[in-house]
Amino acid sequence: MADKETGRGRGASESRRSDAASSPAETQEPRYAGVSCVPTPPVPALALPLHYGRDHLAAIVRDPNCVFVYWEQQGPRMEEVRREYGKDIFDGACWILRIHSNISDEPQDVPVIPEGCNWYLHVPENGTYVVEIGIVSRKGQFISMSKSNPVATPRKSPSDDGNCEWMLVEGDFQRVVRLTNGKPPLLVGEFASATETFRAPIGSSFVPGRFHGSGSR
Repeated sequence: MADKETGRGRGASESRRSDAASSPAETQEPRYAGVSCVPTPPVPALALPLHYGRDHLAAIVRDPNCVFVYWEQQGPRMEEVRREYGKDIFDGACWILRIHSNISDEPQDVPVIPEGCNWYLHVPENGTYVVEIGIVSRKGQFISMSKSNPVATPRKSPSDDGNCEWMLVEGDFQRVVRLTNGKPPLLVGEFASATETFRAPIGSSFVPGRFHGSGSR
């Protein structure tokens, strides 16, 4: 009798499993912390415009010997030039970037393709620069279209000014004195040996703003 009941139970279980396998599974939306995770439709990508309808020239320092410039000449400036110099002023004209600097009295001209919209300028280090984009007409006249912001390139080497004195901040120094009960802090390792160079001599008075070290004056 027990074998028959066991067989019936197994048969019923197998029947339920077969029914579940044959029937399509119900689709349920996954939920996490009470929030429905319904996939959002993709947002169509918007292409960035090539121009913004203005006259603009910007300069950015890339490194000590390079300035990056980009421009746009889609504003009213070209029509203004045509009204002032003639409709054919751009015919046969050469587009250039004119570089003004504090290093040279004479500007430097670099021919460019106006449709390129950007250029890398190789310049000397440690200088200040302003760039103009414009045309040189068939008569050799330069007509400016836009002017950039001024930029300054850094030097590639340490400063040759040896008169600098490192300042010790009074508040930080007094805080260290309080934490060490008025005694010099104990340092170990390479940091200690490096710090010894900048430690004030024993018995000397602390002077705010004064560099204490082996080369102090």
